[in-house]
Amino acid sequence: MEELMEGSHAQFLGYACTKRRFPLVCGPFQVPFLLASPSPAGHHVRGELYQVDAVAISRLDELEGVSKGHYERRPIEVRLIPRTEMGLSSQRSDAVPDNGDAEGYSEGLDVSSLCSLTEPLSSCRLYMEPPSEDDIRSSSSSFDSSEYLRAEAYFACADYGLRMADCAPHIPCYTEEKASTYVRRKDRPRDRSFLEHVHAWIEEQS
Repeated sequence: MEELMEGSHAQFLGYACTKRRFPLVCGPFQVPFLLASPSPAGHHVRGELYQVDAVAISRLDELEGVSKGHYERRPIEVRLIPRTEMGLSSQRSDAVPDNGDAEGYSEGLDVSSLCSLTEPLSSCRLYMEPPSEDDIRSSSSSFDSSEYLRAEAYFACADYGLRMADCAPHIPCYTEEKASTYVRRKDRPRDRSFLEHVHAWIEEQS
């Protein structure tokens, strides 16, 4: 995310909470997985909110392995929350891994008046494309943080994601404590692909 933000392709807007409940679990190598369950389950997941452009979406899709069947981008609704609801101190930490198989860290910026965006203190980085001119004209000068916004997040692909729901405790947020045992991609065994590691982990938990 840092590279995308430096290139003005992404902007950190704050923290948000999902309108619907979703399971969020830690899988192999302490990688966080947001799961798209058919019915509400788990928690109202809290995560970081970003505004991104088409360049950022393309890059994020690549990092999240969308074409490889690792993750899929799905629409969600979120509302802004204060950092206190994230359980954060006044100083924002950058020492947290990216969602899924991606590598890197993020920086932060202030929320805009419109608060447009398009997943760690959460694996759930939430994203929304920049607003249209109609959205800008209809937005009020003072943004109501209680209203829900249409956004997107990366979910575990359905072919393995639904099987993970019963494999680990559901958590509301991917905290620094959870991320402390995260294993970077370069430090993982190379005898299996990412999906092979995931499927092996699911079998071990069953």
